[in-house]
Amino acid sequence: MKVVSRVAKYLVISLLVLLVVVITLLPFVVRWQAETWLNRQGLEASIGYISIRPVLGSIQINDVQVRAANGEQLAVNELHVNIAWRPLSDQWLLIEELKLDTLAFDLVQGPGMLRIGGISIPPGDGPDAVAEEETNSSGGGIDRISLEQLSLNNLDICYSRVDAANLTLANQCAHLGELTHTGELDLKLGEDGALLVPGIHLQELRWYDRLQPLSLLAIDSVSLVNLVSPDMRLWHLDNLAVESISLLPETDRALQLDRAELQVLSASDNISVEKLLLGELSAQLQLSQEGQLTFAPAIMERVTALSDTPAKDQSEAEPVKSTPVALRQFSLGHVAVATDRSLLAMSGFNLQGLGLDGAEVSLEGLQLAKMVVLPGADKSALSLSQLDVVGLTVGEKIELDSIALGDTQLHLQTLDNGQLAFAPTLMAQLIPESSSEASTGDAEVEVSPTPQKTFSLGGLKTSQLQIMAEQELLSLDALTLQSLTAGADVVGLESFRVDKLAIMAPASEVEGVEHYVRIPAVSLKGLSKSPSVLALAQLEIIDPDIFLHRDSDGQLVMLEELNRFIGKAAGEAPDEPGESSPSDGGDPPMQLQIGEVLIGQQGQVRVLDESVSPALSQQFSKLGLSIQHLDATRPDKGATLNFNLGVNRFGYLKLAGDLAPFGDHLNTSIDGELHGVDVRNLSGYAGKFIGYHLDNGSMDADIDLAVREDEIDAEITTRFHELKVSPLKKNELPEGAEELGVPLEFALSLLRDNDGTIELKLPIGGNINAPEFSLSKIINKVLFKVIAESVVNYYLPFGLLAKSLIGDSLANLAFQPVPFAPGMAALDDPAHENLNKTAQMLKARQQLHLLFCAPSTRQDWMSVYAPDGAKNADKAEQKDTNKNTQEEVAASEPVITPEQVTAMKQLADQRTEVAKAYLVDAGVKPGQMILCTGAFEKALDKPPAMTISIGQ
Repeated sequence: MKVVSRVAKYLVISLLVLLVVVITLLPFVVRWQAETWLNRQGLEASIGYISIRPVLGSIQINDVQVRAANGEQLAVNELHVNIAWRPLSDQWLLIEELKLDTLAFDLVQGPGMLRIGGISIPPGDGPDAVAEEETNSSGGGIDRISLEQLSLNNLDICYSRVDAANLTLANQCAHLGELTHTGELDLKLGEDGALLVPGIHLQELRWYDRLQPLSLLAIDSVSLVNLVSPDMRLWHLDNLAVESISLLPETDRALQLDRAELQVLSASDNISVEKLLLGELSAQLQLSQEGQLTFAPAIMERVTALSDTPAKDQSEAEPVKSTPVALRQFSLGHVAVATDRSLLAMSGFNLQGLGLDGAEVSLEGLQLAKMVVLPGADKSALSLSQLDVVGLTVGEKIELDSIALGDTQLHLQTLDNGQLAFAPTLMAQLIPESSSEASTGDAEVEVSPTPQKTFSLGGLKTSQLQIMAEQELLSLDALTLQSLTAGADVVGLESFRVDKLAIMAPASEVEGVEHYVRIPAVSLKGLSKSPSVLALAQLEIIDPDIFLHRDSDGQLVMLEELNRFIGKAAGEAPDEPGESSPSDGGDPPMQLQIGEVLIGQQGQVRVLDESVSPALSQQFSKLGLSIQHLDATRPDKGATLNFNLGVNRFGYLKLAGDLAPFGDHLNTSIDGELHGVDVRNLSGYAGKFIGYHLDNGSMDADIDLAVREDEIDAEITTRFHELKVSPLKKNELPEGAEELGVPLEFALSLLRDNDGTIELKLPIGGNINAPEFSLSKIINKVLFKVIAESVVNYYLPFGLLAKSLIGDSLANLAFQPVPFAPGMAALDDPAHENLNKTAQMLKARQQLHLLFCAPSTRQDWMSVYAPDGAKNADKAEQKDTNKNTQEEVAASEPVITPEQVTAMKQLADQRTEVAKAYLVDAGVKPGQMILCTGAFEKALDKPPAMTISIGQ
């Protein structure tokens, strides 16, 4: 027994010695074997130090250097691992300490090959195969891994992708300066897997390219707090913070973000984030060779180079199941985007309650603070002080509770053709021309229509809005909208209001005019649209101030400027929509229903018309318009119309009646009056249409307008007071005045009563759709005809001879002559009757002057100096069928002495003086009668008579 005991003792001691020797020599053997194996692989390898302490569960390796001939390497400065043995019995790997200082290795991947640090890895030993082996293994493995202390410093991993010819396609590296953690890291494997990471902190992360040396990404630090998964399906993260992110930090500085923080992330079948907070962000965009804006093209190029998998056709790609996402709060600090100039600046952006679930989107609120597009330009393209959006839901329908905009200014630029565009250079850089062409081409392809979603907006409010170009185009102080809904063919709007609206400042300065249109307030209530009816309860325009300016060509300057801004040539007609009718299969025409249209009672209209000479500059006031019950569904029922307009300071225009414009034909009836118009303001139009200046006077008018089945039957009764006119061209009748045959001022004088009033009734008739129907023709033609007819109709009862008219001309107006007995100057009864009419006319027209001429004739001479001859002559006249007798009388020429001629002229003077005396006794002013110098017309063998004509 002693021997056995002794042998056992020596055996144990020998084994212990052997174990000690083996343990002592093991690091050297491992080191020698490792170096030998690596050298056989054609690699230069050296391992400075290996320490293995089984009892302590400690392994330490220092100064490992492995280098291939092509430069690929694996380098480790220090690796120190401490493992607790006891937990291994429970399939628990507890690493008490893991320290790795300065690790660098190259990973090269190509077709069918993988190398790590120059060491070739067989295809079946790759990471995927190892993972698959671990997955398929069952029993006997580690179920749990814990790490009490971890320290990683200076890690550099470089990845290269090569082709079949071993040519390098990509060579990029990642660097980690330091990784530390707080608490114990715990990972449970298997079906009941779990993970706990109390905290990890990374510093100095870098991504750079070695093939074409370039720093791609720099991150100062990343901190992770409390990453937990109880079953590897449900994940929770308390906090993730990233400090100072920079893309292309040493060259373009494509992106700079000072801080990003994610708080309380939960992920399982859905993803929930409590907060995502981003600090100040700046981005630097680049211009491609095609002039398009691109973001970090150097990075995009290198990311593409890392992958050898071609992009899948979207039509062949398998549908990806969407995961619901909820983000409670998102905030972004100051944002700056630039290229060679500043493109965008934004002071802040916030989201609350964002939810994404497939095609469903919900948002509780959005706030944007101070956004400026092209802030570095002389005039920024867009400036928005604030934007608030509340309650957005996008799904089968789109619902939005409210939108509020702060002060907004939009500045448009003018292209070479005069057309307006928003930031044209920027838009061309954002949207390539090929995209627009592709869109046009796609439009020609038939696509199945997508169902139109229903949209609803609870409210919209804006503060000051200003749209600028070369001049101000539009400005308003406030805009409010309530309850807007829109569907496929249905629209509803409860109310809409704009305050202090100003539309378009004149391009050329006009004294006293800031805008073409200024309106204190515009409101709209009860708008609804169905497939067949557009209804509006009320439209109210409060006290508009309107400036109408026509240039020398007769064009409205505001419309010309608008046409230029939208790219239309001067005078180009607007686009006309294509016509359709129910019989052609098109949509039926939209029917209009308007309950009430109100235009304030204190509106103003200023007119500047340079198409006439002198130019008209006139101010109209007290503009008011009311239209009620305008209904296209009842075309037989007319709408009520009332219109008021102040003319000059003292005149006015009033219209009232009904209007039915929606039937197959126009029907309307309107009565009105025009009062106190100073005709001098119309002188330019008179010169244009009738060739006369209106030197002074005022005008009133009664308007009676009726249209039945497109046939107009109107009468305008005008009354001119103290009207004075003068022709544009002296000694020349203007075009259209030939019908008068006399100057217009003379014709008007014939119509002027003792109070200086001229009354004309101007009839207007015809089909309003006829091509020849125009206002200028009515004024230019009908007016002269009316004047001529008025003169004739007035003077016929006073003895006007119709036969004295040449056609309708007033060139030879004459009245019934006053007869005298041959050789006598006394007035008989027929002469008294004639002169009484003349007296009545002259007293009614005291401005009228008549010319009296009573030449003596042969019958007067014969009655005085050859009474027998006179009797024979009377007999000859009674036998008018006996030509021989008449020839005998004519052949007996009397001898008339000069004394007899003088006596005959005196007789003529006596007759006109007798007539004038009679008229003066009847109350006629002496100056109204002009007497001709006595004359003897010895060749005139007619009964003597005094002619009366109108003196011009």
